[in-house]
Amino acid sequence: MHLEVGMEFDFGKNESIVKTLEVGVASDFYYKKVPVMVQSNKFLYPSVYVGFLMGKRKEK
Repeated sequence: MHLEVGMEFDFGKNESIVKTLEVGVASDFYYKKVPVMVQSNKFLYPSVYVGFLMGKRKEK
């Protein structure tokens, strides 16, 4: 199961330019431990992410 929670902030001053910042946390849950080649074998893998989008909107 994958769970993701984030917030998106739009800093574009007008409607033709996009400037967006997204921050959040995500977690992957497995019903049993995943066989991987490391010492700690877990069923929960959390992560944090930050994204930035900048561009121009296409006029219709």
